[in-house]
Amino acid sequence: MGVASALLAALENNARERGVKLLNVEASVTSRPFFERHGYIVLTAANRPGAGPGLPELRMAKTTAINIPLPSWERAARCAQLRATSARR
Repeated sequence: MGVASALLAALENNARERGVKLLNVEASVTSRPFFERHGYIVLTAANRPGAGPGLPELRMAKTTAINIPLPSWERAARCAQLRATSARR
């Protein structure tokens, strides 16, 4: 396990112990694969203000409990994103 994975695991365990049920992260496109490997899904993508075109910021989320689905509004956001991605292809 790398340093970033160990830090994320510690953060997630701490959140779980405190009763946090949903973790959110605003990630860069570069960090997206890292968070996806750890169970996060993309909810929305938008360009960062002042960062220039082509630098989207991704809002990603993960539940901390095992086998608990994302809340309905997050599932709806994910489905809308997938539909939009499919329509562009």
